[in-house]
Amino acid sequence: SLLREMRVANQAEPIFHDFARATVSQLWQKYAATAQADLQDIDKLHEFRIETKEFRYALELFASALPKA
Repeated sequence: SLLREMRVANQAEPIFHDFARATVSQLWQKYAATAQADLQDIDKLHEFRIETKEFRYALELFASALPKA
């Protein structure tokens, strides 16, 4: 998991801010890649909608730990 990878890399408990940034970054990459698909394909569109929700929920969850826009 991402948390386990951060622990190994840092050899310490990551703080929430670091975990939030890493998680949102990872989800953004996944979301952006999914957005490049042929969204005329119903299965690809469905996958994109799921990624959109996952990314939005992560932003809501981690909003307090992320910089203001």
